[in-house]
Amino acid sequence: PNAKFGGPDVGASSDWITRFIPAASKNLGDRLVAVTGHYYASGPPDNPRVTIENLLKTNPEIAQKAKEISDLANRYNIYYRMTEGNSCYRGGKPGMSNTLASALWGGDYMLSLAAAGCGGVNLHGGSRNILRAALGNHMPGELVANKKNNTKGGYYTPIAGEVAYGFKARPLFYGMLLANQFADTEMKDVSLTVEDINVTAYAGKMKNEWRIAIFNKDLIKDLYLTVELPVPSKRVNVWRLKGPSIDATENVSLANAVIGSDHSWAPGTKETCNIKNNQCDLTIPKSSAALLFLK
Repeated sequence: PNAKFGGPDVGASSDWITRFIPAASKNLGDRLVAVTGHYYASGPPDNPRVTIENLLKTNPEIAQKAKEISDLANRYNIYYRMTEGNSCYRGGKPGMSNTLASALWGGDYMLSLAAAGCGGVNLHGGSRNILRAALGNHMPGELVANKKNNTKGGYYTPIAGEVAYGFKARPLFYGMLLANQFADTEMKDVSLTVEDINVTAYAGKMKNEWRIAIFNKDLIKDLYLTVELPVPSKRVNVWRLKGPSIDATENVSLANAVIGSDHSWAPGTKETCNIKNNQCDLTIPKSSAALLFLK
């Protein structure tokens, strides 16, 4: 009789979630402790419209819907979390879900939800055998994969591998690692003015430190940006999320460092941004992101 509940874990319209909160709260009272949903940015993998370019297009509706859910959940004192999702449903698409593009999409997606008040995100993953079984032994991504591709794990999984072969971090994991730097921060509003370029930005405050993330998801244009610092700062450290190309599956890095074979990671060569008149001029190349630490 004291069981706690969460739901509806819906995979379609988010309107189900806003309908669920008041209806379920009426029946369950304080035993309803979480409200949950799923989101896949695209799919299925063999749909020709599932491309890197379409994946990286900013969809403002995601943040708007998340804000509606978060505000309603707060009103009922319920925790809100996205419990499943990824770049492409049914195992992901090779050449997209396992590339630098997925890292930019993933980091941007997670921070857009954080800024809207969502408490956390679970991105779908797992070994290839487990995913195949879950998908009825049918992974459409394998039909469009390069025949030489013997990728271990579903194409969208952040951590790929099998017990017999070992495990490694995919590009998506680096986007998650960037977003995780905002854990325990208070997300703040950001004013971003750019023309004809696909860019998003987020800011969070933790005690005496600020963190600002800027995603240049444009496939053609570099970004030259002047950042108005929210507080007087003595130092701005910069981490870069980058790779050899937008469709790179290897050599993606964060802060000039890759996750080692022993699964360890630490920031590499330090980069700083010069401060003048409480502004920081920054260049963010196409298909990359920057994370600023202000003190």
